[in-house]
Amino acid sequence: MSHVAAPRRIQVVGLSGSGKTTLGRALARELGVTFIDLDDLHWDPGWVEVPPATMRERLAPLLEQPGFVIAGNYRSRTWPLTLPLLDTMIWLDVSLPRLFVRVLLRCLRRAFTRERVCNGNVESLARTFASRDSILLWVLTQHAPRRVEMQRFITQEKPPGLRVLRLDHRANVQAVVEPTPSPETRS
Repeated sequence: MSHVAAPRRIQVVGLSGSGKTTLGRALARELGVTFIDLDDLHWDPGWVEVPPATMRERLAPLLEQPGFVIAGNYRSRTWPLTLPLLDTMIWLDVSLPRLFVRVLLRCLRRAFTRERVCNGNVESLARTFASRDSILLWVLTQHAPRRVEMQRFITQEKPPGLRVLRLDHRANVQAVVEPTPSPETRS
């Protein structure tokens, strides 16, 4: 019987609200590896985007760990560093209606509770509904092009040896997080 090693270097990608951070944290905990949230490396306080070089400088030492789970995309900024190291990429491909509702509810919750995210930043109703930087607008305009981009990556650009899992339903996500019982523990 052959033994397949558990993935130890994983990147979870998908649009905002797809569940990258939640899944990434759960996988890192399950595997006992470092969790890396790219949003924390990308945003400084005051919703200031850091330059690409700064983001890469912040990310590089974290990738020296023997294992990690990365949550986030930032393809042009991070994939040149992460892709050569990954054994698995998980693409959370959530439908636009489901994604939009998730992001809307998350933004409302965060705005009213003043929950801090991304280096202490706080989402606001103004930023959500009345800004060019609205995450709702971003989700609406980026869903289709990002799906095409990921499908092209999988079929044409994926490095040999990289396993890509496309998950489109909560049950599929749960299957990744919950460990499969070993033959000794099955009843």
